[in-house]
Amino acid sequence: MSDGIKVDYAEIDRLTTGITALNAFAGPLVPKVGALSVDGDLLASAILSPGTALAAEGAVMNASAQLSVMIVSSEALVIITASISKVYEAAEVALAAAAALADEAVDQALLIGGLPVTLVTVVDLLGVSLATGAFLEGGRALVVSLGDALGNPSSWRTSGGFAGEVARRFIDNFSTSNFSAWSLKAFETALGSHGDIGYDALLSLLLHQGGALRLFEDGAGTTSPSDLGNTLKKQNDLDQIATDVYGRAQQSEEDDYVPPLLTDENGNIVPRSVDELWAGAAQIDGIGAKEYGDLRVMRVDGPGGPRFVVQIPSTQVWDPRAGTVPNDVTSDVLAMRYGDSTTLAQTVRSTLDRIPEIRDGHAPVMLTGFSLGGITAGAIAEDPQGLNVQQVVTAGAPIGRMDIPDSTAVTSFEAREDPVARLDGATNPSRDGWNTISAPAPALSGHGGEQDFATAHNASRYAIMARQHPDSPGLAEVDRFLQGQQTVQDYRLERSAGK
Repeated sequence: MSDGIKVDYAEIDRLTTGITALNAFAGPLVPKVGALSVDGDLLASAILSPGTALAAEGAVMNASAQLSVMIVSSEALVIITASISKVYEAAEVALAAAAALADEAVDQALLIGGLPVTLVTVVDLLGVSLATGAFLEGGRALVVSLGDALGNPSSWRTSGGFAGEVARRFIDNFSTSNFSAWSLKAFETALGSHGDIGYDALLSLLLHQGGALRLFEDGAGTTSPSDLGNTLKKQNDLDQIATDVYGRAQQSEEDDYVPPLLTDENGNIVPRSVDELWAGAAQIDGIGAKEYGDLRVMRVDGPGGPRFVVQIPSTQVWDPRAGTVPNDVTSDVLAMRYGDSTTLAQTVRSTLDRIPEIRDGHAPVMLTGFSLGGITAGAIAEDPQGLNVQQVVTAGAPIGRMDIPDSTAVTSFEAREDPVARLDGATNPSRDGWNTISAPAPALSGHGGEQDFATAHNASRYAIMARQHPDSPGLAEVDRFLQGQQTVQDYRLERSAGK
């Protein structure tokens, strides 16, 4: 049993059974209380005292409705409590099984109908977590909707009665953002309920099973300077990023137009603030796309000598069969289990080793990245191997389990609806120098509405989040690191196609 759970599952089951039994007793009282409003004696007295009768009838109806609310609310409590219990219980069983299997040779016999045991485990946990999120948000929305409907009896007639009004308000009150956030929190809790041992066992099992199918096979990597100019595609992509983040295009025919983003002669974003870092992350992903990994290194010259900002690309290829693009799902899985021993991380290191000021001068380095880029940044910082990594800045990256030295400042952006940020099953450490900015995922400029786990994981949204929280701890230090004479150089990263 996890240390954080103070009662066992049998006690929780007894609690929920008791509440259900109480509701079974109270349920028949609702129509009986409601029937008092049409009692013959009450109706007869209405002739003598209409005002008193009206007040009495209102009190009776209110009592009936309140009793209904209490029953529905306690039923929601039953469902919520049981669901949360099942999340933990499922995690206990599934991750214990994963831990036992990870130490054995895993072959085709561990496939259930062609589906890996690991995937079945994760899908089960995700299913229970989604159910928990639905019940939590559904219960909240239902209670709010009942209160709204009770407070506005005049609207019942146009909605087809009390039930119709509750249903109408429930649709308005149900938040997909809350549903996503609660589901993901339940998933993170379940996934991390056995700590590092259970989590690592699950990843090891996944890699064993993938190996049996010749998946996740990393290879050697190469790096070379990329001199891609200001192409039409780059200009169009830049316009889209600027519009999404800042609400206006990068280019205009106006003579005195000031573009929202600073770029060099090749059309590369030159970041001066954290929001521009994430705009740059969106740009490098578009440049490399599914052809190669585009790594950006920015030299910043100032009074204290040169320092370097490294922008690592995020996942662009989702095929588990490793190909020539190193920023793919193979690197995702390997980095989560084995840290910096990926082709992507090694090509980042070899690129930095070509820069004399970093190799010989121990120049300060800031590692940044969105998603896989952030995972890789954290993994390199965890084992810097001589690099003077002073700052790590990530967005939508699950790095809470990484043992990054206290001497390295860490700034993590995590949208509460972003599923990728939860994949390590751990919250970020609470220590001096590690700042986590957690907030709802914002809408792109010109687009309204809430975000959910299908839309939240987006570099441009993190750029907007940074703009919305300029005074968050750690951001001033990041901005200062970016100030100076800036020079941008991109590098082309590639992998040999598997082993």
